[in-house]
Amino acid sequence: MKPSYSLLNRSGARDYLRFISHAAIFADVVNAALETQLLKALSDAPRSAADIAAQLALDVDAVTRLLNVLSGLHLCRTTDRGYIATEEGMLLTDESPAGMGHQMRLFSGPEFRRSWQQLPQSLRTGATGFSHAHGHELFEHL
Repeated sequence: MKPSYSLLNRSGARDYLRFISHAAIFADVVNAALETQLLKALSDAPRSAADIAAQLALDVDAVTRLLNVLSGLHLCRTTDRGYIATEEGMLLTDESPAGMGHQMRLFSGPEFRRSWQQLPQSLRTGATGFSHAHGHELFEHL
């Protein structure tokens, strides 16, 4: 099923394939927002990029760019007083009972990404991508 957000809700196969080609980048954007606590900083009230950058000791221009991408992904939105997390963005915070942030960090983190990048080799050998990437199976890793 195709996602229905406006960023992705363009007609035609080319736009859908463009979205697929950018999916890893979107995951990296979200992971950066989680790692730096940026989404958490947006959870209470609208805040300016400068205020968030100062609180989190981040570069204000880089924070502004990331907030604009997160806004395009509908994880935050702009108001007359600044940026604030959307309902979807809130689902990614550690405070959310849904715990989607943990899932995002796990499945799009380096261990899993390296494993999926080994898929062509897995198709050739039959071994798992995880074993190709890490030298042992996933459950041994855990």
